[in-house]
Amino acid sequence: MLQKHPGIEQKAYRHNYIVLDIETTGLSPDKDEIVRISAIRVENEKEIDAFTSLVKPDNRIPQEVSKIIGITDDMVSDSPSIEEILPKLMKFTRHTVLVGYNISFDLMFLNRASKRYFDKYIGNNYIDVPELAKEFLTDMKSFRPENMAAHFGIEIEASPQGLSECRMTKSLYENICREMSNGALWEAFSANYFRRFCLPDRAA
Repeated sequence: MLQKHPGIEQKAYRHNYIVLDIETTGLSPDKDEIVRISAIRVENEKEIDAFTSLVKPDNRIPQEVSKIIGITDDMVSDSPSIEEILPKLMKFTRHTVLVGYNISFDLMFLNRASKRYFDKYIGNNYIDVPELAKEFLTDMKSFRPENMAAHFGIEIEASPQGLSECRMTKSLYENICREMSNGALWEAFSANYFRRFCLPDRAA
């Protein structure tokens, strides 16, 4: 059975991190394939480097999927395979916390490919933006990107993809972290986190 993500999920602000986003031909890591990988390196809230590449899958991209993700067979015909691009991504992300929107989905696909071709998993620690938001933005009913963007007054593209999606996620993450810095919010979260994960279980 595929291990989803060997790294540790974190719920904190990091000065240095990498925002990761992938596009796939479907929702199943066992049946579907990665067709684009994008990432940006951030240090002290500034983007200092970027990585992006289309990926040529083993199978054709279904037309209905192309309509959704905007990537066609012609676009990826001369692109590197996932076996070729993964080492470059792993070098780019080495020893750095990964930030993403529903990042466990991305990591499942990447880890399946990494295990298949290189017999190892991607072990980076990671931060999932909507999961972090749920701890702090308790008054929100939906944690879809557009709803969080509206909450913070962030203008976003109609259908952000690739690096633009990474930059949107970066903005959401940093705005959530600014709210985390609110003393009362942080105190309440810390107390709740301590009760949930640090206190031993007690018999009723």
